[in-house]
Amino acid sequence: MKFDYKVSKFFNSNNVGLNSIYNTISLLSSILSCIIIIIIYDKTQKKIFFKTFIICLSVMLFFKKYMKRKRPYLRHKDISNNDIISTHKYYSFPSSHVMSSVIISLIISKQLKIKHFFPIFPLFVIISRIGLGVHYLTDCLFSLLFTYIINFIFY
Repeated sequence: MKFDYKVSKFFNSNNVGLNSIYNTISLLSSILSCIIIIIIYDKTQKKIFFKTFIICLSVMLFFKKYMKRKRPYLRHKDISNNDIISTHKYYSFPSSHVMSSVIISLIISKQLKIKHFFPIFPLFVIISRIGLGVHYLTDCLFSLLFTYIINFIFY
């Protein structure tokens, strides 16, 4: 947990410009953005990305409901909540934004054939969610790995 805290403290900032960038990235990786991109670009015959989204979202909502992990800004007085979107205080683990970013980036990489989008976009989302003070690194890494594995199983 100390490492999680140190990473959160490192990226969390009261810099208005940086927080604006973090919030923009978070909005681009929201569940709504993911749904729109799936509707437009999931041209796979078996709707692989849609299935990945439904399974991952279901599992993540289950974890959020039963783990009830407090967000970093609530556990540590020196970490600020800079998210413009209202967040539930006990829903830190796992990150649905990271899940959405993985699905979005896989669609863009595989369907639109834009190479190297996969690792870059989720990395920016991880940094933004940690920087906004709403997730720990472990929340984000679990979401990244779980979503990628579920998609890999379907693909």
